[in-house]
Amino acid sequence: MKNNDRIGKRIIKEDKHYDRNIKSSLRPYLRSLYVQQGYDNIEIEVLLQEFDEDLKSLPFGSVLFEFFSYDLDSTSMRDYSSDSRLTKAILKEHAGIKVFKGDMRVFDYGEKGNDWLGIDLERIQNKEWFSNNQNIGYVYLDPERSVSLIEKTNREGFIHNKSFDFFYIILRYLLTEFKNIRSTDRNRWLNYNRKTAEKNFESRINSFKELVWNSEIDTDDKKEKIIKEAEKLEEKYEEDTKVLLIPAGVGMTASVALHEIEKLVPRMEETVRQNLLDKDIIKEQVAELKLYTEGIISVLRKGGNGNINISATIKRAVNNYKFKLSDRNIKVHFDLDETMDSLKVEKRFFTTMLMNLVDNSIYWLDTVYREEKAIYIKCFKNNDIATVIIADNGPGFKDDISEIIQPFFSRKDDGIGIGLYLVDTIMMKYGKFDIVDESEVNSYGIPKFYNGAIVKLVFNKN
Repeated sequence: MKNNDRIGKRIIKEDKHYDRNIKSSLRPYLRSLYVQQGYDNIEIEVLLQEFDEDLKSLPFGSVLFEFFSYDLDSTSMRDYSSDSRLTKAILKEHAGIKVFKGDMRVFDYGEKGNDWLGIDLERIQNKEWFSNNQNIGYVYLDPERSVSLIEKTNREGFIHNKSFDFFYIILRYLLTEFKNIRSTDRNRWLNYNRKTAEKNFESRINSFKELVWNSEIDTDDKKEKIIKEAEKLEEKYEEDTKVLLIPAGVGMTASVALHEIEKLVPRMEETVRQNLLDKDIIKEQVAELKLYTEGIISVLRKGGNGNINISATIKRAVNNYKFKLSDRNIKVHFDLDETMDSLKVEKRFFTTMLMNLVDNSIYWLDTVYREEKAIYIKCFKNNDIATVIIADNGPGFKDDISEIIQPFFSRKDDGIGIGLYLVDTIMMKYGKFDIVDESEVNSYGIPKFYNGAIVKLVFNKN
C-alpha cells in the first residue's frame, strides 16, 4: 500500500492459530456434504469416524495452492496499482482458479465463466466474499500421486468421486480462511483511507443535539422542540432495530428446529406404518417434536422487558440443542447461581443470544479431537451486575472481538456471519458482550479444562 506500508501486511507463518494440521477442521465440511448426499445422523457419524481413523494422508498427495485476489474499487487500486487499466485487463484474461497435474493443465477449471468453487454464489450470500473475476489462482498436483483424481473422458474436469470430494472441500476451507484474513486486512485498509471516522447512529444523534444547543436559534423552546424530534427519530431507530433483530433470531432458531423436524417426520411416518404400534416410541417422538416447536415459540413469543428466570431460560435455550449435542457427544456443564432468580431482559433476545453462542461452540468442538468435548455455562452476580459466561474446550478464537462481531464475518464453512453480530447488537441495549481474556479466567473461576473460546455477557447494573 503506497499510503502506509504497514497496512495490509500480514505474515501467518509459524502463527500457532494457523501452523497446525487442518484435518479436524474439515469435519464440518464433510458433515455438510454428507447431509447434502442424503445420509442420516447415524450414517454421518459412522462416515466421520472412518475419516478420523483411516485418512492418514490425502488420497491425491500434496497440494500447492497459489492465490492472488485484487480489490477493484478506484481507491484501493490507486494504492497498489500503477496502471489500473492494465490490472483489469490482465484479470479479464486470466481470472479464475486453474488446476495443473505436473505441467499438464486440467480443463475446464479456471476458464471464463467457470466458477467451479462457487465463489460468486458466496459473494451473493455474503458481501465479505470476493467475486471470481477478482482472483487468479493455481492448484498444483503431483501427477504420480494424484491418480485418484480421474479426468472425465471429455477432459472437462474430474469425475466427482470420493477423492474429488476431499479435494473440493480442502480448497473451500482454504478459501474461507483466506476470505476472513483478507476481509480483516481490507477493512483496516479502507478505514485508513477513509477521511472521517464512521459514527454509529447514537453518536450522530448526540452530535446533532450538541449542534442544536450550540446554534444561534433564538430561543431554548425552539431548540427543545428540535431535540425532541431528534429523540423521536432515535426511538424509532431503536424500535426498527428491535424489529429486525427478532426475525434474525427466529430464523436461526427455526433453522435448527426445522432441520431436525425434517429428519424426524420420516421416522414418525415409519413408526405409524408398523403393524404393532409401539406407544413408547410414539411418545418419545412426539416429545421430540414438541421440544423443537417450543424452541421456535420461545423466540416468537413477545415477553417485554420483564424479569426472567435466568437459570431456567439458560437451560431452556440449551435444551433446544439436546439432540445435536447428543449426536456429537458434547456435554454441557452448568454452574448457575440459583439465587440469581431474575434478570431484566427480553426473554426471546436472551434465548437467541444463548442459542447463538451454544451453536458456535457445537460447531467448533466438531473441529477438534478431544476425549471429552464440553461446554461450560456459568451465571453469577457481583455488585448487582449479572454476568453469564459460556466456555468450551474447542480451538478458541483466531480473531479479536472487534473482528468477530462484524456483520458477515464467519469462519464457518456455511456461515453467513450474523450470529455474533446479533449478540453484540442485542447486548448494546443490555450491557456488553466480550471475549474473556486469559488474565480473567482465574478471577471468574472458570475450570482450566475449558481452554477454548470463552465469552461473557455482562449486563448493566439492576
